Amino acid sequence: MIQCAELNLSIEKNKETAAAFLKGHGLRMEELERLFVLRDEKGNWVGCGGRYRNVLKCFALDETRRNEALLDTLVTALVTDSYRQGYEDLFIYTKSGYGEMFASFGFSPVADTGSVVLLHRGSNTVGKVLQRMRVEISPSDLVGAIVVNANPFTKGHRYLIESSSRKVDKLIVFVVENDASRFPFRDRYRLVRDGVSDLKNVHVFPSTQYIISNATFPSYFLKEKEMADEQHAILDSLIFKEYFVRHFNIRMRFLGEEPIDMTTNLYNSTLLKVLPPECEVIVIPRKTLDEKVISASTVRKELDKGNFDAIRELVPDVTYRYLEENYGKHS
Repeated sequence: MIQCAELNLSIEKNKETAAAFLKGHGLRMEELERLFVLRDEKGNWVGCGGRYRNVLKCFALDETRRNEALLDTLVTALVTDSYRQGYEDLFIYTKSGYGEMFASFGFSPVADTGSVVLLHRGSNTVGKVLQRMRVEISPSDLVGAIVVNANPFTKGHRYLIESSSRKVDKLIVFVVENDASRFPFRDRYRLVRDGVSDLKNVHVFPSTQYIISNATFPSYFLKEKEMADEQHAILDSLIFKEYFVRHFNIRMRFLGEEPIDMTTNLYNSTLLKVLPPECEVIVIPRKTLDEKVISASTVRKELDKGNFDAIRELVPDVTYRYLEENYGKHS
């Protein structure tokens, strides 16, 4: 008889056992909040499945026991646990071709790269989420879009948004909603919104959970990190093209030139391959100060040093006030 039980991940030995089991199935251990394990009558592991926030992942099953409805037991346990934690919209990333295994549990495909597929279950489908974003767009409007993390909002972000806004009738700025950055989403969103409030053709929205971030994209079933990054970029590009471009009639996606970060470079090059011809991709040169690009990472480094004089040169007033109030000597 198969037993299903939660594994205590606070015990290091348990994590090592889980990592070894996953490795034996060609998978990597990732950050998890829950991991449910299936054991046979002798106590041997025959399957496992985990959850991080509202993403179900790290599914591994003994090949010899695949006809015993083990997946049903795991998914039921994880979905029940997710609901108890208040997650009503759930996602699964799995290998392409495996998506049908989860159809009977109410999961529907969102996008498929040919290597990985994203599945969703819940009432907040991508279509319903987009319908709640209200922007008056006429058929003749030239619409552009930008996705920013703004961790925090800098003069470089402001320059990118302002420069792009001059090229279109309406510009939609999506601020990455996933809270995996130093500054919380609510603050990043407010700083961007307030920092461009004078640009009347600019509309700022949360990115939603459908513009995927590295923090929630599980690379555990892709052996090479470069391949994982590439598939993440392709998946994100496909979702943006299939849903966001169509909904807002976006004809231009603006990117900041990236001379430093290789992952962002890969992401930008993927967008250049996937989005055209429906959506033109335009790369804007980065704003510089003393011949150095202005970056949020530089702001964070100066903040760690308490160097507010340097920060003042890099960020708009709205960001400077926020940093001084929350991280200054008198905060």
